[in-house]
Amino acid sequence: MPLFSVIVPVYNTAPYLRECLDSLCCGKDGDAEILAVDDGSSDGSADILCEYAARFSDFYTVSQHNGGVAKARNNGLERVKGKYILFVDSDDSLVPGALERLRLFVENEEHDIIEFDSVSFDDRIPLSKRVFSRPQRGHYSGNVEGNGQFIFSEWIRTFFFRTTACLRMYSADFLRKTGIRFLEGVCFEDVDWTPRVFRYAQKVKYLPEVLYRRRLFRRGSLMNSCRTIFNPKGCRDLFFMTDSLCALSGEKDISPSFSLALRQRAASVFLFSCFLIWTKADAFQRSEFEDDIRTRWHLAAISPNRAWRMLHRLSPLAGLDNVRRIYLLRNALRQLFADDKKTE
Repeated sequence: MPLFSVIVPVYNTAPYLRECLDSLCCGKDGDAEILAVDDGSSDGSADILCEYAARFSDFYTVSQHNGGVAKARNNGLERVKGKYILFVDSDDSLVPGALERLRLFVENEEHDIIEFDSVSFDDRIPLSKRVFSRPQRGHYSGNVEGNGQFIFSEWIRTFFFRTTACLRMYSADFLRKTGIRFLEGVCFEDVDWTPRVFRYAQKVKYLPEVLYRRRLFRRGSLMNSCRTIFNPKGCRDLFFMTDSLCALSGEKDISPSFSLALRQRAASVFLFSCFLIWTKADAFQRSEFEDDIRTRWHLAAISPNRAWRMLHRLSPLAGLDNVRRIYLLRNALRQLFADDKKTE
């Protein structure tokens, strides 16, 4: 049985795929199996996967009709055999030696979830001039180890929490026993996944080492498209997950602090959808979401962000439409001052 199983969902990322797969296949010394799930690619990605499967005996490929990242990851979860499971997006990569570092760590300790740090880079910058960001989080002065509910609650409170499933390694036995799977058919599936794994994990630890490289501003990616165009389905999915997190916060056998953290997380998810609607949608599109926003607006009162809490206090006097205008004005002024600083 391999120590690691790395699941890589692939959909039309041929220009970046070799960089990703090389980071996984080079220097793994038989400790890892790689399972690439082709999600109906049409750009030559499938040919690259076949090439790597021919070169490496522990590299496997699975094909499926296009169903999204969540379906591809779930497909992989049903097939992998490793003791620990990682998810790597096919336009990202692991840093050199990442699997070796994790192997040394798990020789001495066993956890349900091991979280690690990452750096990012801008895909718009040519490879020859690529510069990696500072570590996303670095060392943490608070609690880095404990049960999932406790750690989730503290990291939400201290703004240390990160959503993406790719910044964690999971015990396969833990995932098998809990039966947790990704929610299929939605955008931003990690928003649902991550609180649920923390809800059941008994042993979580943060390893303050950079093991993952994230590609930002990739043309065609969901997150990049959200920065430029309005995605109504994405907002509806965020409202759905807001309600799902609120429901999870009311379940039995969870701690009061975890329940509060879930509601605060729900507030952040809801307010992210407000940001998308208020900054990207036109007037007609905004009108379609007025009731969705109004019925959930009470969540702004418990947002970890003070600006949103202030907007919530203003809303009874100003009305939500004027609150939107105040929010947009505030953002415009912040951008103006930021631009002034750059020219000083």
